[in-house]
Amino acid sequence: MSMNDPDYPHLVELNSRIPPENISAFSAIKSIDLSAPAGGSIHQDLGRILCETMPDHNWRIENVLRENRFNLLGSPESNKYLVLVALKVRPSKALSHLASSWWSISESPFRPSPKHARKILGIPDPEGPVDENDGISPESRMVLIHIFPPDAEKEPGVNEQSEIRAAGFVGAKAMTDTDRRLIYGQTRLPDDVLGDMDKVSKIAEVIREIVAKADHVI
Repeated sequence: MSMNDPDYPHLVELNSRIPPENISAFSAIKSIDLSAPAGGSIHQDLGRILCETMPDHNWRIENVLRENRFNLLGSPESNKYLVLVALKVRPSKALSHLASSWWSISESPFRPSPKHARKILGIPDPEGPVDENDGISPESRMVLIHIFPPDAEKEPGVNEQSEIRAAGFVGAKAMTDTDRRLIYGQTRLPDDVLGDMDKVSKIAEVIREIVAKADHVI
């Protein structure tokens, strides 16, 4: 049934139980284990370094179930933008993934306000006074970073350099089209990176440099 919300007319509210077999999970999000030993996984190693070197951001791991890979999600304390670090994205998938983010930012220029987010999620309003911006919808802003697999894991039959250059070109167009509400960057994992924290730290440094562009724009 419709939620009759004039600000979000497409939202619906379920009034009956959905059988579990009819629910398809796209992803699962969890916290980063800061005590995990190095070398367990790329997303864990990189996530831990980002937590240490960008403590003003809140970082989570997203398991993209349908693609059998992981993202790192981050947002600053100001919550002015979302950082999506897409790990091991195949170059052949980069353009479609970028286009999806571009479309999302273009078609949904504002995110739900805290007030509407609580309504959508069924969270009760806090007791006492709320922030003066509680009912204001912030602009949609995203930093999308593609981390391509290492050279040793190249996709057979694909001109990966051509795909990567095309994504970089379209990413530049997307940044201009959205007035830099979408920031795009890309890099590639080095070979034998698992467990090598020096190499992981260099990837984290690239991420910090790209995210800094969003801070500069805002």
